Amino acid sequence: MGVAVASEWAFTPELKSGTVVSVMDDWLLPTISLAAVYPTGRLASTKARQFTAFVENCLADEAAPASRTTASTLESAKPA
Repeated sequence: MGVAVASEWAFTPELKSGTVVSVMDDWLLPTISLAAVYPTGRLASTKARQFTAFVENCLADEAAPASRTTASTLESAKPA
């Protein structure tokens, strides 16, 4: 028996089965940003794209939607 601080998605099967129960439901962790950085186009490895797709799928039910930003988008957003 114990208490853990973790993302809900990490314990979804256990929460559904009742093996793990949620406590302190009125307390929330602050949100964080998550970024995957890898080359675009042909330079991006299949493994990197598959891993990113896997993480996006795992986090699909989270509140903030995933967005994709490329290096060229970031370069054009820099002040002159």
